[in-house]
Amino acid sequence: MSESVAVVIVTHNGERYLPDQVRSILSQSLVPALIVLVDDQSQDSSVSTVRQLVAGSGIELRVVQAPPALGIELFTRIAANFELGLREVVHCRFVAFSDQDDVWEPHRLAHQSERLVATGAAVTVGDGMLIDESGQLLNSTLRENFPVLDNWDLASPLARFRSVIRSPMATGAAMMIELASVAPTLPVPPGWLHDRWLSLIAASRNALDVDDEMVVRYRISDGQTVGVNTAVDKSPVARIGSTLVQPLVAVRKMHHLTRRLRPLATDESIRRQLTFARMVHLYLMPGRVAANSLG
Repeated sequence: MSESVAVVIVTHNGERYLPDQVRSILSQSLVPALIVLVDDQSQDSSVSTVRQLVAGSGIELRVVQAPPALGIELFTRIAANFELGLREVVHCRFVAFSDQDDVWEPHRLAHQSERLVATGAAVTVGDGMLIDESGQLLNSTLRENFPVLDNWDLASPLARFRSVIRSPMATGAAMMIELASVAPTLPVPPGWLHDRWLSLIAASRNALDVDDEMVVRYRISDGQTVGVNTAVDKSPVARIGSTLVQPLVAVRKMHHLTRRLRPLATDESIRRQLTFARMVHLYLMPGRVAANSLG
């Protein structure tokens, strides 16, 4: 496996914004060795658009067609699409995830791969400025919508892990992974988004790097199915309500945390946290919790 970087991009009828995104990938200061395009049943020119843009760049392009996903829950489908892409990456050390409608900062791949080498982390996640449908900057960032624990670098492994359980702070559109560290933890369990699960895996192993660097311009549009438009910091009452509406989903997720995640935890305090009763308590506890109270 080389030190090179791959990009996995998932598309679904994304021709409107794809040219901006793909051009920003092609113009990286560290050029990716491979782009894997996973197309989820697009009815527009998404695939041909990417083919035309990448042609002549010298970058290898692999196109994977996702199977029909009738009856498959949305988060499961999204995670499965990115996993399809990861299966095509066999000779690159690092993988960056890409949405179909963002714009990357030119230094993203270089910065994040260097960050993973320097920190020894399995996953690094950066920040990003929000942009509107026309590409104009908005007065907000990813981190403002998906807040990170105060003083992350000084917090204990348990404090970090509990904060990641409590709030989805790692956005896939600004995430890079070291493939060898992450691949053995797959597949992503049903019902989880890939970025949420990978951030939990990394945090349980004290291998999640949180970076303030702006690496992406994250587009906000009416057609988004997940992202900032759907981010909600639920109150305890709302969380309890969601659990009652979908009790089987909630129980299944608790099972994943206590059965799949617990054996992977490298810190004894985190393993002790990963019991059904403690996970329920942490999930339903009110408000944001300061680092010193998570100890």
